[in-house]
Amino acid sequence: MKTIPKIKCKCGCEKILEKYDSRGRRRKYICGHNITSSLGHKIKTSEEAIKSNIKINENGCWVWQGYKKNSGHGNMTFKNKRYNAHRFSYIVFKGKIENGKQVNHKCNNSSCVNPEHLYLGTQLDNIKDAVNAGNMHYNRVINEDTIIKIRKLYSTNKYTQRELGIMFDISNSHIGDIVNFSVRR
Repeated sequence: MKTIPKIKCKCGCEKILEKYDSRGRRRKYICGHNITSSLGHKIKTSEEAIKSNIKINENGCWVWQGYKKNSGHGNMTFKNKRYNAHRFSYIVFKGKIENGKQVNHKCNNSSCVNPEHLYLGTQLDNIKDAVNAGNMHYNRVINEDTIIKIRKLYSTNKYTQRELGIMFDISNSHIGDIVNFSVRR
């Protein structure tokens, strides 16, 4: 018969828990008594909730060490409420987030929760930051000659839409629209 590994909860309650949850995921601190940091100690304040889950890098970014979404943004729970870590940091250290605004990163590091690297802005501000950092290409008008070249090259069956996208620095979906005559530009 297989024995189930046990661990002590790291929040300080000394409760003995099964090492893995019902889905087979490794547990860390799941006693349910206290909110805990990734370092395993009790959290008392919102500032502690942030500062106990960061590592400071050479750029001064407070890189979130807790759970991260696919986008790289930290995700956390504080007092039974879920937050994006950078938004929580902004609220704790700078104040309320205005309606219609979002919390953007000056440092272009989505895992950063340093309040000095965060500012309130719009989605357009965020897109412009990404374009300026080289992380995104802003839509531009493609001239008629380029459209004709793309259609001719595609019609030879020598190039895929993906290859044409790389060749002309245009998104795959936009290449698809051009070769299927869905758009003129």
